[in-house]
Formats: sequence, structure tokens, C-alpha cells
Amino acid sequence: MIAVRRLLLSLGLAALLAAGVAWAEDGILVVHVNYLDKKPLPRIRIGTTGDGSIEVTDVAGRARIQLAPGLKAGQEVALQVVPGENDKDSWVFISPWDQRAIVPPFQGGGSVPVILAKRADKDALLGSREGRQAIEQTILSELAKLRQAKSEITEEQRRAVLQAQAAAYGLKPEEVDAAIRAAGQKAPDLYEQGLAALYQKDYPLASERLGKALAASEKELAEAPEAERDAAREKVADRAAFLGGALAEQGRYREAVPAYRRATELLGQHAATLNQLGIALTADGDSAGAEAVLKRALAAARSTRSDLEWPIQGNLAIAREEQGDLAGARALKEQVLEGMRRRFGADHPETWTAMNNLAFTLRAQGDWARARDLEEQVLAALRRKLGPDHPDTLSAMSNLSMTLYLQGDLAAARPLGEQVLAARRRQLGESHVDTLTAMANLASILAGQGDLAQARDLEVKVVQARRVRFGADHPATLEAKIGRAHV
Repeated sequence: MIAVRRLLLSLGLAALLAAGVAWAEDGILVVHVNYLDKKPLPRIRIGTTGDGSIEVTDVAGRARIQLAPGLKAGQEVALQVVPGENDKDSWVFISPWDQRAIVPPFQGGGSVPVILAKRADKDALLGSREGRQAIEQTILSELAKLRQAKSEITEEQRRAVLQAQAAAYGLKPEEVDAAIRAAGQKAPDLYEQGLAALYQKDYPLASERLGKALAASEKELAEAPEAERDAAREKVADRAAFLGGALAEQGRYREAVPAYRRATELLGQHAATLNQLGIALTADGDSAGAEAVLKRALAAARSTRSDLEWPIQGNLAIAREEQGDLAGARALKEQVLEGMRRRFGADHPETWTAMNNLAFTLRAQGDWARARDLEEQVLAALRRKLGPDHPDTLSAMSNLSMTLYLQGDLAAARPLGEQVLAARRRQLGESHVDTLTAMANLASILAGQGDLAQARDLEVKVVQARRVRFGADHPATLEAKIGRAHV
């Protein structure tokens, strides 16, 4: 589900010399470009984004790209194909599907294998396993970005992602949707079955299929000869990352952590994967471990100028907050809010998310007046933009309800809490983690009003459901505290 960097396949020295390519030169990235049928692609203008050069592939499909100054082996680069003025064909990436690769050691003779297909080539893109998987992984990666704030994704948002990614490949969204669903039923490959199940939100089936695919790939890696180990590692990294996403979607963070951790072992300083691991560790109660991971993620994002810097900084603030460092969390969140305002403006979802997250810390510090002011602004904006029943609107409503509760305005807090619980039950079911949070929050309000019988009834349901979902010793079961919802 997340964007995963590609590990590099090594080519022997003799092969590189035979092709006439200098194999050991600092600051040069060698790429080997093929079509989906593995035929070399000459005359392709390929390079890296940013300050890297754009070069033309030779008859063997190879090109030598001058990297941006200071870029080192082991760092990530984003690849691009630049069409020439007279080019008739437009190309899309099949591998690496996210267009990102790791720079191999300059003295090691490594090159980056690149597989392209013609845009709008339905037979290649939807009729091949490689093409379908590239599209599936791209769609799931984009959906994962929407889950950064742990809000529910609406069907409208899912359709928008499908439409955008289908258009990027020159396909119709209904064609892509039908191909993925059909592959989920007919494809013999466990990994593709798992991706299709994840796309269709069948998270238990996705976990089961992706888990088996990962186990098979781990076995292949253990038995692979040295020349094939990089390709085997690539498979393991992909499968581990998407398995982590499938488990996280179910709230099974304790199981998601080792899956994400396995992906990071293979990918190194990869910001997106480290960020997902940090989120899972925080959700599982290991905030100290999450902070260490998120610091690595932040450093990786800054070194590659990734747009994940602000989300990672926000997640780091939450990890510190969980450890009781409210002052440190507040400082980070204020930086994030200022950054979002500069980048997106005041009336933007990213800015509202930053406002909401800062409000939580202010609430925890006892600055209820400022927290209430921010939350009222967020709720009004989301009601206007998304409507009253959108999951993000409900999260904002829940947050405001709890701030009102802390201020002692129970009469205003109760109807908001009741609206949230009714909507969560209707949309997510009785045992979903967000429904349980809404129950716990409303129980606190009811107890504050003296309605102890109804409050106790809700609290018992919460404890029982958490025991079933997380186990008797999990922090979510043991701690009787207000859950945090995110915009």
C-alpha cells in the first residue's frame, strides 16, 4: 500500500564492458531500459527528477545519467521519461512501479533495471501480470496517502484515486476496476490475489493472501543464488509493505509492525515505509520505538526533499505526546501548522488536519479555549466542504465534543457525542475502533452529567470489544482514557 523503493539488480562487469558503458564512475547512475516483453528500448530520454541529467538510451537500452551534486550511493532517486518533440509514444513505468530507485554503489558495477510500457496499451497494462500489479500498487499507494491521518476513506475519494491513476496510464477507470476484480478471482498468483483483495477492502482475505505470498518470497530469497538475490529482496519488500497495510487497515497494528519492519530492513532509509512503521508502533503503544523510527523517517524525507516531511513531523509530535512531552509535541505541531498554511493556504484539508492535531495537544495542556477555537473552525470548514456525515467531519465533531466536555460544557458536548456514535455505528459497525472510541467518549460525557447507568453500559461494551480485538493485556484494553480522532 505504500510507495516502496526498488532494490537494484547487479550486472556483471563483463556485460557492462561489452556494452561499452563505464561501470565505475562517481555520480553516474546506469539504467537498463526494456519494454514489458523484455526487449531493449533505444532512444528513450530518461533521467532523474531535480538536478540530474536527461540522457538517451543506446541500442542496448542503457543510459548513463549524471546525478545531482552530492547524491550518494544508497540514496533514493526519482526516475522520469521525458518525451522528445517528435516522439509518437508516451511511456509509463512498470518497474519500478513508483519510479523510485536506490543508487547502487558507484564502484560495484550495479545498474537500475527499468521496464516501460506504452501508455494506453491495454493488452500490456491490463493483460499482463506485471502491468496489472504496477497499476494496483500505484492505486493502493495513493489510497495509503489518504490514510496518513487515520481517517476513513469515502467511496468518492476512492473513485477519485481510481480515475486519476487510470488516466495516468491512459486507461478508463471502469477498465482498470474490472481487470483488478477479475484478477482477484482468476489470477493464480497469491500476491496479485492479495492486492486485489486489498483494493476491494477485503482486508482479512488480503492479509491471508499477502501473508502466504510473503512467506513464499522469503523462502525464495533464502534459496536464491547471489545473482538473483536483489530481485528476491524486491519481492519480499513489496509483499511485507502491503501486508503491513492490510493488517493496519484492520487495526491489527501489533501484527503490522513486524511486516513493516521487514520492509524497512530491506529498504533502509526509506521515508514512506519508516513513516508507516512509526504510525503502527504508535498505535500499538510503543511510542518510544515510534519516535526513533520517525526521526529516521524525517531525516530520510529531508535528504530527498520528500513531501512527506510535514506528515512525518506531525506523527513524530504524536509519538512524543504519547510519552508525555506535550511541550515538544506542541512546538512540532505549531511548525507543521505554519508550514501547511504557507504551502496550501488556510482553507485546505492539510491545514485543517494540522489545526486539529495542534488542538489536541492544546487540550491536553489545558489550553481549552484555544483548542475549542481551532476545532470549531475545522468543524465548520468540514461541514461546509464535506457534509455532516463525512468521516472527517465526524472526527472533528468528536474532538470538539471532548473539548467541550473538558471545559465543563456538557450540555453542548452530549449531542455532538451522540451524533458521532450514531454515525459511526451506522457506517462502521459496533466493533470498529472508531465506534469504540465514540462509545468511550460519550460514556465520559454521560458520567459527567450523572447518567451513570448509561455510561456504565457503554464502558462495558468498550472493554469487552477491546478485549476481543486487542487482547486482555493490550494498552487499549487496560487504559480507560479518551481516544483521539484525527481529521
